[in-house]
Amino acid sequence: MANKRLDSSKRALILAALCEGIAINSVCRMFKVGKHAVLRIIQETGAACEDWHNRHFRDLSIERLELDEQWAYVHTHRERMSREERMRNPERGDCWLWASLDPDSKAIINWRTGKRTSRAARAFAGDLASRVSGRVQVTSDELPSYLHTVPSAFGDRVDYAQESKVFQKIRVDAPTWQTMRVNPLVGVERQRIAGSPNLRTSTVCHIERFFLTMRQGNKRCARKTLAYSKSWDNHAMTASIHIFVYNLCRVHESLKTTPAVKLGVADRRWTLEDVVAMTARYAKAQEDAAFAA
Repeated sequence: MANKRLDSSKRALILAALCEGIAINSVCRMFKVGKHAVLRIIQETGAACEDWHNRHFRDLSIERLELDEQWAYVHTHRERMSREERMRNPERGDCWLWASLDPDSKAIINWRTGKRTSRAARAFAGDLASRVSGRVQVTSDELPSYLHTVPSAFGDRVDYAQESKVFQKIRVDAPTWQTMRVNPLVGVERQRIAGSPNLRTSTVCHIERFFLTMRQGNKRCARKTLAYSKSWDNHAMTASIHIFVYNLCRVHESLKTTPAVKLGVADRRWTLEDVVAMTARYAKAQEDAAFAA
């Protein structure tokens, strides 16, 4: 009985609840299932989604790309960890979601869950360059790690620009400064880094809007929540599920279709039942491979 699987319809309902920003404990109460069953669905579905994406999102003809990173944390907030704790537990604290988006199809081309380091930037840019064919215009924020990793990964087939925000500097009295989260945004500045990018179309506003969708739909990404991730792997697998559902299952309001159909990767809109069936085939293939080995 311990290995009994949930039926396909209940698995699809659990995925729907997770993708609508419902916490795991709430999902367990809604569908009367154990927490380990929900975590197993997250692990299996996330791995299957990554496998399908890595096999099909290849040799893409894209004109523009936008790169950005989204902050979250795992287990413990970084400010509450000592230096010794951060060294002893590298998979706790700050966790960044690196993602690239095609503004024409609104599709997420690749993503990576990791720290905000130069090594992570090289791996992210190298994976992105392997998926895109031909010349492409790339725009990112002002992260210094991108200055060398993007031109190095794409070579001479990239037109690269960076966009930085300009905030109005306001001086306020000491008792009221804490109410000012950030200074008002007054504009953006764009600069050419490599190639000949069109600065009029170089922006990261679309990928930032996608990150807002992630924060709304993924409970773990909310800034103030008790549903934060306790495990690095679960955090990464949940991000993979949300991005896969965003690409193949959700109809984009402006496109009136899914990003994957617009990009030409899929020929129809997927349902969550399709995701469950794909996960079952992937799990069966993994079990057969392990048995053969």
